[in-house]
Amino acid sequence: MLTTDAGLNALINLDIDGEQHLSIVKEMQRNPVKRSVTHVDFILIDRDADIEVEVPVTLEGEATLVERENGTVSQVMFSLTIIAKPGRIPDQLVVDISNLEIGESIRVADLALPDGVRTEIDPDDPIAMGEITRATLESEAEDAAAEEAAEAADEVSAEGSAGGDAS
Repeated sequence: MLTTDAGLNALINLDIDGEQHLSIVKEMQRNPVKRSVTHVDFILIDRDADIEVEVPVTLEGEATLVERENGTVSQVMFSLTIIAKPGRIPDQLVVDISNLEIGESIRVADLALPDGVRTEIDPDDPIAMGEITRATLESEAEDAAAEEAAEAADEVSAEGSAGGDAS
């Protein structure tokens, strides 16, 4: 049950002494070596009441405008706290990064949340950002330094030629 697409947000019917109780996992502990489940805490929930859960955020698409400038996409937010009725909880929130550019970001406000789902997270919090890589910045700095050195050498050469004509 804990390995479904819904992950820890899977709705689980617990049978306790013959009585059915709707629940979700609050916390799960695993053996650090074997990765087997050693303990699970459940929360009993009301099918008609809103609950607050964490939902994974997944990036999709290719940020070609970022790649064209030798940049990278940094995912800042990997899960989002949402509030919804148990039957409306999405397995994940998908963010399309296809139109992302260097210096821009996709924010919580840009997410299209499913009907009946809301969040109280700051709408300006970034989810993903288009950034120039350190290697690209260093390469640009080296290119600029080489260009300045070439311009300086041209100026010295031009001054030497001008001084030679005056003699």
